[in-house]
Amino acid sequence: MVNAVIRPAKSVAITPSRWRERCRTHLVLACTVYFGLAVVCYWHIWGSDITTISFPAGDQYSSIWNLDWFSFALLHGHDPFFSSYINYPSGVNLLTNTGAPLLGLLSMPITLLWGPIASYNVMMTLGLAASATSGYVFISHWVRWKPAAFLGGLLYGFSPYEIAQGAGHLNLVFVPVPPMILLCLYKLATHRGSASRNGLLLGGLIVAQFFISTEVLADTAVIALIGLVLLAVAGREKWRSYLPHAAIGIGVGGGLAAVLLAYPVWFALAGPASISGPIQLIPQAYRADLLGPIIPTNFQLLAPAQLVHISSNFAGNPVENGSYLGVPLLLVLSIGTIYLWRRSDVRVCAIMGA
Repeated sequence: MVNAVIRPAKSVAITPSRWRERCRTHLVLACTVYFGLAVVCYWHIWGSDITTISFPAGDQYSSIWNLDWFSFALLHGHDPFFSSYINYPSGVNLLTNTGAPLLGLLSMPITLLWGPIASYNVMMTLGLAASATSGYVFISHWVRWKPAAFLGGLLYGFSPYEIAQGAGHLNLVFVPVPPMILLCLYKLATHRGSASRNGLLLGGLIVAQFFISTEVLADTAVIALIGLVLLAVAGREKWRSYLPHAAIGIGVGGGLAAVLLAYPVWFALAGPASISGPIQLIPQAYRADLLGPIIPTNFQLLAPAQLVHISSNFAGNPVENGSYLGVPLLLVLSIGTIYLWRRSDVRVCAIMGA
């Protein structure tokens, strides 16, 4: 009797070039799916007329006007950061408000061809897709299993917060920049890559976010500071050796941002029609609640009327309440954190999230 010997097949090594090509393929696929889902979210526009108002609301009209003003100002030699065409004769400081001039610049060709309403609808759609793609890229630096990165990007770009803000706040929906800022800081704090290159990228991202939403930039800065402190504590054995690399990169990025934003920051704080005193006349209308993460709003598919009645009192309107996460997600995060607590990056992220 002859015994057949079965030899295991030789494993095929994946070269760095093949790995990068595969990663690019996965990225393109994820980006395509995200964009398709974003179009579905705004199908009532894409399926009919892209120049139709998507969700009639006051803030949406303001965003549409801002996009139109930026193109008009550049073509007619006006200041893109200030306009007396509204609130005449005092005018409006668009950097103190929600002018989002970078989005006006990016959408300018669409505005000139099809008008500001079309620009608004396109940028809202891109806001969801680009944010999800940014989340995918960010998470891909920690996981090798691409479906996990895809789900993470999906959660970031199509979260309850994004869907709620998608009813009228372009400057708050378009959030692909914060994950990239945090990723640059992580690389600098852990001695990964070129300090000067990551620093220049960091500075550019800070400038970009300033011209999209200073509010989101401030939030990102708070989270980034917490993250840097936690990384310093978690890696205290190596922190001293990493410090020069981080200092160079952050210095380069901070210096670039300071130079490019010196005038815009002055203009927002002390320029024409800048605001002195309380920014919001009704601050309680723009708040979250400790029960907000577990009680759904009417933007969720599964939202019992009794719970929606409770959540409707958390802020001035459901759009302003972007704190919902959901009990299932919180359970998954809690169980995952407990299971992977030994990993320092998990501990850092868990504390930042809390």
